[in-house]
Amino acid sequence: MSESERELSPGTLHIPESIGGVVLVYNVPEIPQKGLKLTADTVAGIFLGEITRWNDPAIVAENPELDLPDKEIVTAHRSDGSGTTFIFTDYLTTISSVR
Repeated sequence: MSESERELSPGTLHIPESIGGVVLVYNVPEIPQKGLKLTADTVAGIFLGEITRWNDPAIVAENPELDLPDKEIVTAHRSDGSGTTFIFTDYLTTISSVR
């Protein structure tokens, strides 16, 4: 709310109407529906281009029960800026700064 809007409604509390999460999505038929475990360090490695295959030792170590395919990881991203883009890139910046 602008300052002039706040003056018109003293004592008003502004509460966001929705909250959402940002998640990674993948399409690897060989991975069962129960999912894939990825640590922050592994996610950073994928988006830094250091981890490029689904059967990379880092991913295998986090998912020893899965038979991961020797397939290339192809990342996709939004071409426009958005709140979601900011949230995810801020997360990547935070987790990769400790690497």
